[in-house]
Amino acid sequence: MNNLILPKLKSAEISSIHISNFERQFEYYLIANELDAKTEKVKIAHLRFALDTKLNDVLDSLNLNQDTLTTKELLQELKDNLLPKENAAYIQYTFFDRKQENHESFNDFYMDIKNLSAKCNFGDKTDDILKCKIVHGIKDPVLKERLYRSPELKLPEVINHCRASEDAKLKLGNGSEGWSEEHKDIHLIKRQQSSNTNTNSFSTAQNVQNYNHVRNREQNHINTRSHQRQFNSNNFRGTSGKFNQQRHQFQRRNYRSSSPCVKCDSHHNRGRCPAYGKTCGLCMKMNHYTKCCFQNKNIQTINIPDNEDVEEGKMSTH
Repeated sequence: MNNLILPKLKSAEISSIHISNFERQFEYYLIANELDAKTEKVKIAHLRFALDTKLNDVLDSLNLNQDTLTTKELLQELKDNLLPKENAAYIQYTFFDRKQENHESFNDFYMDIKNLSAKCNFGDKTDDILKCKIVHGIKDPVLKERLYRSPELKLPEVINHCRASEDAKLKLGNGSEGWSEEHKDIHLIKRQQSSNTNTNSFSTAQNVQNYNHVRNREQNHINTRSHQRQFNSNNFRGTSGKFNQQRHQFQRRNYRSSSPCVKCDSHHNRGRCPAYGKTCGLCMKMNHYTKCCFQNKNIQTINIPDNEDVEEGKMSTH
């Protein structure tokens, strides 16, 4: 079996996170290379070989009795002498102030607050506090409201609800805002691979749909133009007939006869006789002047014989 490569820890990378990661990798290294059963002296030798020169100088300056120390105790000495003391109050503030970002998946959010909780000294209340932090810190308001209505849920159940909700949104295409760019790329590739299997059938259906859409649009255009022409024609007929009727009425009202009116002896438009409603002084009938009365004409008519001699101012009698 091939031996695993010894992990390295450099002084330029000293931080609580780097030391914790190195400690975990070094433990795996010992187990994988079957060194975990060796004496602590052998393990410490491997550990000192994994540290750079500056870190070894720090350990030497401490004058430690390495014959009685373990690898974990030696790493703890590095933490105590190189790292600032952790401020529990600040770590707890960071934990309670933490909220899921818009671009952040639930798993990333959960792992971060879980790591923070390990440094907050919550003791046996860690799970309850983690559950409350998840419910309060997630970005989905609908899921948050649903979890608030179920206070009896345990931490594993709350975690499962959050993961299931995010997975459902991702499948429906509505959850990409909560994922990192790597998650978005993976999801996009999966969707493209799934859509490629149905490309031919989709293209055919799309072409048929486009053809039907164009045909229906052209038919609607033809029907609209035909309806418009019919409407214009009917409208013209109605308007033309009404105009002709009004013109005839106007002509009748404004018709002026060339001969004088027999009732008033004047020229006027039809229906506008000034004698209308007047009383004749001769026959006492309505709607004509006295000078136009037929009885007056009969009275004024005189028959003169042809053999009578007429002198100026006189009429000769026999």
